[in-house]
Amino acid sequence: MGALSSLSRASGVRYVEPNGTVHGTDSPNDPYFPTYQWGPQRIGAPTAWDTTTGSASVIVAVLDTGLDMSHAEMTNGFVAGHDFVNADSDPADDHGHGTHVAGIVGAATNNGIGVASIGRETRVM
Repeated sequence: MGALSSLSRASGVRYVEPNGTVHGTDSPNDPYFPTYQWGPQRIGAPTAWDTTTGSASVIVAVLDTGLDMSHAEMTNGFVAGHDFVNADSDPADDHGHGTHVAGIVGAATNNGIGVASIGRETRVM
């Protein structure tokens, strides 16, 4: 006879349940996260965020079409780089794809708009 069974039959005991450990996972409040962003769930990002959400000391260089630095989701900070397409230091996004990719890396997260990034505190070059 198990402990739960014995306890549940004891006088004065109304309810018995097993003791367990529960681990929560981080779930951002960004509206597109639960419905459109399947990637973070697929790679286990919510569980990983319990350990780290990135660091401002981490810089990720995105080699793509540039970056729209005025985009509402791009507020985590940037590091100057080089525009190899236009051979200048202006990273303006000529096509939009680079901003999309940079958002996956380091978009502002838990701001109630748009998407959640994988490395929330990470800066983008």
